[in-house]
Amino acid sequence: MICKSDERVQLASLPTIGDILKLATTMIPLVSSAPVMYIPFGKTGICRGRTVQIHCTAVGLPRPVIQWKRHGLFLANGPKYKIEMSSEGRHVAHSTLHIRAVSRVDYGFYSCNAHNRLGLEFVIQSVYQPTECDIG
Repeated sequence: MICKSDERVQLASLPTIGDILKLATTMIPLVSSAPVMYIPFGKTGICRGRTVQIHCTAVGLPRPVIQWKRHGLFLANGPKYKIEMSSEGRHVAHSTLHIRAVSRVDYGFYSCNAHNRLGLEFVIQSVYQPTECDIG
């Protein structure tokens, strides 16, 4: 996060994406299971004009498929969004949503949805403008 406030210090004590990924890969289901979601943060602060990344991980058997939504509509790669997907083994799926050149209309809620034949799970993540952003 790019800001002048103490929020940066508070975020430093939260788990890193690496911590979340380690946890996710140790929670491998032994039998078929619906997706379970892991996210490193529920909200992310970013100043206008910057690119922000939000992440989610899903674990299930069979491996879940991840899709991103905004205002109930599926997001796709294009000038505004870049979606990266990766997987580990038969159980773990990762996704990162990049939101380019953030503007006022980009602040709000994004849904990371994971599904397999046994179920659907989703988590909501918030992108917001911090009260004090770097000007230089």
